[in-house]
Amino acid sequence: MVFLFPPSVALVICGLGGLAYGRIVIHRARRQTFYKPLWEDWVWHALLPCSIYAALAVTALFLHATTQLALFVIGAAALGLLLVGIHNAWDTMRRVPLLVTHDVQPEMGTPREPEPCSAARRTGNPAIPSTWTRAGDRVRTGDVQLGKLAFYR
Repeated sequence: MVFLFPPSVALVICGLGGLAYGRIVIHRARRQTFYKPLWEDWVWHALLPCSIYAALAVTALFLHATTQLALFVIGAAALGLLLVGIHNAWDTMRRVPLLVTHDVQPEMGTPREPEPCSAARRTGNPAIPSTWTRAGDRVRTGDVQLGKLAFYR
């Protein structure tokens, strides 16, 4: 007979820990003022992770009775957390250019003017805007541009 109490305890700890972290994420998302989360943000950053962690915690209760089904639920939860993590990483990467272009000087409280781009002056390329953030000075002709940042090919 297989003793499944230690894995059940580990699943409960992971599930409840994930739910506690989900509560922190929801609290921080409501409290911040820079960006108002859309329904998609609530689904991917709050609803899906919390439901997956709840499924892990509940699975621990049924691990001994229905071991095979519980193992499929654990595998689905791992895959679900992987997909949520990939989506949230992509979402974060997509928003970084928006955050970088709104650079604020803490002592003044006003937006800082972007510095002129030396690459635009050197190449005369009209596809490169005349102003970039500091990262824009590393722009080369032919780079993929998103927002005011360049992603090198």
